[in-house]
Amino acid sequence: MRTICSIGSKRFLSRLHCDAILVSGSKTLRPPRIALDRSEVESAIAEALTAAERLQIRGKAVTPFLLSHLTAATQGKTLSVNKALLVNNASLAAEIALAFQHVDYNAI
Repeated sequence: MRTICSIGSKRFLSRLHCDAILVSGSKTLRPPRIALDRSEVESAIAEALTAAERLQIRGKAVTPFLLSHLTAATQGKTLSVNKALLVNNASLAAEIALAFQHVDYNAI
């Protein structure tokens, strides 16, 4: 995953979020330190999509099928990365929420 911008101050980030949310919304994440081999994952995704099409899996059933297939094809590595991403993002969200208590909403 490519980092476009990195901001160290959570207080500054909370202010930025306030401004962005009022205008359009925002997306923030903290990627996990676990790295997967790109070619392995892309190959597993291609196989999973081919299998889903062959089995005529459609609509909301596609995502759980793909995740299950990727977990099996990568011996659980994608599941570990997804869990780490979930934990990291929950932690970051909590840190940002705590920083929001320092924002002067009257100044917005």
